[in-house]
Amino acid sequence: MEIVFALIGVRLAVIVVGASLAIFALLRYLKGGRRGHLLLSVGFGLIAMGGIAEGITLGFLGWNLVAAHAVESAFSAGGLLSVLLAILLGRG
Repeated sequence: MEIVFALIGVRLAVIVVGASLAIFALLRYLKGGRRGHLLLSVGFGLIAMGGIAEGITLGFLGWNLVAAHAVESAFSAGGLLSVLLAILLGRG
């Protein structure tokens, strides 16, 4: 049972940190208009949403753990791709 609470705590930390980074990057985009900041905001937002989506699909929709984790992984992959694009566009 302690492991479940530890996993929930870690997932909540990922959601809070990811959402905070997404908001910070969005505010930087609104201030300066650089596309890289917008891509960072989208990427970190997707990573945070992945944790939320996994919790919803597992807890409320009754999906099995593998399917719920596949949904979270898809969000994370999209988020990391967006962060990668922000890095690559920022180099030029």
